[in-house]
Amino acid sequence: MRITISGSPGSGTTTLGKALAEKYGLRYVSAG
Repeated sequence: MRITISGSPGSGTTTLGKALAEKYGLRYVSAG
C-alpha cells in the first residue's frame, strides 16, 4: 500500500506522515 501526502513546506506533511506510519505500523519514506 502506498499513501502519499503532499503540501507546501511547513504545512505539517512530515509530522502527519510520521504519525500515520507509527499508528498503523507502516514505513515512512521521505521523498524530499
